[in-house]
Amino acid sequence: MKYSMVDVSEKPASLRWASAQGKIILSGVTVEKIKKKQLRKGDVLSLSESSGIVAAKWVPYLIPLAHKVKIDKVEVKFSLEEDGIVAISEVRGKDRTGMELEALLSVTVALLNIYDFCKAEDERAEITGIKLLEKGKQESEKSKQV
Repeated sequence: MKYSMVDVSEKPASLRWASAQGKIILSGVTVEKIKKKQLRKGDVLSLSESSGIVAAKWVPYLIPLAHKVKIDKVEVKFSLEEDGIVAISEVRGKDRTGMELEALLSVTVALLNIYDFCKAEDERAEITGIKLLEKGKQESEKSKQV
């Protein structure tokens, strides 16, 4: 099968952004341990935030046809709920192509890190609902809700 990377050399660089979301379903007991920083491995949310930031930078090494983009900011946030944790990643940068893959990989790896912290204590742990929330670029001053 033939495939090729898209040529974006003629496109102008513009400010671009994307956000993605996912959730890990956990027991209430595990969520309480996370709130109180009582997991055996330590502060899961701090390390998961760092994991998500690093992951955004690794897209071109993991997705063969993805372009290496200039990332200016990655922000990973968590919201604790009774039945788990919602993660949202926002990525911004100025380049010729979008930041969607970076946001999606960022949120996925952040959730995988939470899974790694919790798997021994919570057999119910399940990652779900990973999706792109928004992507946009300044050039047209429009953003597309997904």
